[in-house]
Amino acid sequence: VNSEIVARYQGVASVGLFGAVVPATAAVVSLPLAMASRTVGKTAVCVLGGVAFAAEAALFASFTDAELGLRTENLVCIYLLHGVGRGVWEGVFKGLYADYFGGASAKDGQREAAFGSLIFVSGGAGAFGFFAFGSLERSVSVALLAVASLAAIAGVFGAHLVHTRCAQAQYDQLDDAGDGERI
Repeated sequence: VNSEIVARYQGVASVGLFGAVVPATAAVVSLPLAMASRTVGKTAVCVLGGVAFAAEAALFASFTDAELGLRTENLVCIYLLHGVGRGVWEGVFKGLYADYFGGASAKDGQREAAFGSLIFVSGGAGAFGFFAFGSLERSVSVALLAVASLAAIAGVFGAHLVHTRCAQAQYDQLDDAGDGERI
């Protein structure tokens, strides 16, 4: 977006300004997202992040580059949505990983493997996007963003379901004495 749309339609001097909107938005929404996760749960907040990225894809699908680039409010909306998605990713989503793979129930190496795979996947996705999106047709890029966003939402729900079932199974294995100790 920075080089293809902002630089072309808003000017090169605007690239830094628009680029700063994403981390600034992520920083501003981080605390409210963390507080919301305590109320509605981390899964719901993570779904919100996926919806923000999917809405970003919908904007790209709805407007041409010129329509996006010539209307500052369209660009601001895209960068704000990306900032919300990133705020979820950087905070609540990583906290969800800690919940799922941390604590006393984590098997040897499971926690380290989980966080290693998190970094590998995000780094791999970033590298793929950096190298591939410049050479892909716009419609393919938009479709990939939409599919990845929807897959993330489905994945969060799936992980929540598996985690809930595993937690219930552990609870069901309380010893016969009923003292609350896991066997």
